Amino acid sequence: MGSRVYHFRVALFTNWALPESAKACSDCGDGRIVAHVNAVLCEEKVRLVEEYHRAALEFSRAARELNKRGCTASERELLRDAKNNAFAKCDGAHFALKSHVNEHGC
Repeated sequence: MGSRVYHFRVALFTNWALPESAKACSDCGDGRIVAHVNAVLCEEKVRLVEEYHRAALEFSRAARELNKRGCTASERELLRDAKNNAFAKCDGAHFALKSHVNEHGC
């Protein structure tokens, strides 16, 4: 883990707020919409976000497959089980991510 510099471009018409640590950057262009933020990257959070993303995609695919027409009752039952398992995995990954953020404060 180390300190990294992130560039944020914020549209002037939005209500987005930059962190207090953000400073206008004259090197990158328009200092009103560009800021550098020094942040410590939490590798565990990145891993958990990626895991949650994969699980959500798996659930989405399983739900789409279940809604397709033209499958037999036994195929439908297998697809329903796959969707339920994918949902449980997605729910668990979401819970792990939220727990980490709450405990770690990142």
